[in-house]
Amino acid sequence: MSAEVWASHHLPPDCPSRRTFADVCRKIPGAVRLGKAWIVEREAWTEARRPKPRLSSVPTVRAPRSIDEEIRDAGFRLTGST
Repeated sequence: MSAEVWASHHLPPDCPSRRTFADVCRKIPGAVRLGKAWIVEREAWTEARRPKPRLSSVPTVRAPRSIDEEIRDAGFRLTGST
């Protein structure tokens, strides 16, 4: 067995069980199944287990608008001054 691969009988340190290993391997392109055993390159395993970047939760900021535009868009009417 090459040191460049993980296998069902030689699990990576971040994998708790053979079942978890098999579940992840099914989703990795290039992982090979030999009977009940799976073999995957270490680099592919690391890439598949890397956390995906989260979308930013910062709201988009729009350009400042005039008070008159805000009032009109809110459904209020502008009337003449009294």
